[in-house]
Amino acid sequence: MDQETKVVLGEILQITRENNEHLRVINNRARFHSVLKFFYWAVIIALTVGAYYWIQPYLNLLLASYSGLTSQLDTLQKAGSSLPDAETLKNLLEKFKQ
Repeated sequence: MDQETKVVLGEILQITRENNEHLRVINNRARFHSVLKFFYWAVIIALTVGAYYWIQPYLNLLLASYSGLTSQLDTLQKAGSSLPDAETLKNLLEKFKQ
């Protein structure tokens, strides 16, 4: 092996070691980023579940009020449909006038 080949191989070895070091740093950063992202989503999910647990009584109260309102509206619609229509009222008024 001549001197020039040894120099080239030495440079390749040095570049390979530097690349290996850079790749390890990149790998460590990627691993840290993955762990951080996992905790990020865990916190978001935990806050969402906690917020639902905290708001649930208010939601139940709101749903109960809504169902009561709809039942009252149904009662009013039934009462309105049992009333005579305008033509019948007009005929009754004419009979009373006579």
